[in-house]
Amino acid sequence: DDGHLTDTGHLAASLPVDLKLSRMIALSVTIGVVKEAIVMAAAMTLARLPFRIASPLVHKDPDEYNDIVRVSMAGKYHFDAGCYSEPIMMMNVYVWFKNYAGGAQRKKCTEYGLAYAQVQRLLSTVDSLRRSVADLLGCDASKLELRTSPKADPQSLMKVRLLLLWAFSDNLLDSQPTKAMKKS
Repeated sequence: DDGHLTDTGHLAASLPVDLKLSRMIALSVTIGVVKEAIVMAAAMTLARLPFRIASPLVHKDPDEYNDIVRVSMAGKYHFDAGCYSEPIMMMNVYVWFKNYAGGAQRKKCTEYGLAYAQVQRLLSTVDSLRRSVADLLGCDASKLELRTSPKADPQSLMKVRLLLLWAFSDNLLDSQPTKAMKKS
């Protein structure tokens, strides 16, 4: 193959995440939401969300089981903040945890149904990916630190939604009306 990589393709191929996530980060550079894309890409590499999971095999007491489910759902609702997007929700978790001033982070995680170790794993993954992107862009990694949630800035939130659409357009549902729907 005699093809040549574009600058975007070179950036995407050089990142330590799968191609779709690399493409998302590369596209984010062009629209100015690279900090957000790094956090979303890191969150999407995790095996599961950082919220506690109740299991009837482990949590035999129905009250304990229900409490874990209730607290985790309330935490997801809190961090989603009406965005209806897990990647955006994960950015909110990341920003909240990074900005939470106080030594009681573990207790606060429990209050929101978060597994502290999973949140720490998210932070570690974000830091590693941020350093990789900074090296490739030739900038200081601290300049790529996400400090505020995109929900605070409607324009930034719209850019993040656009980025997700561009990067994962093949995951969109295409719905066609059925014959029964056309008749009514």
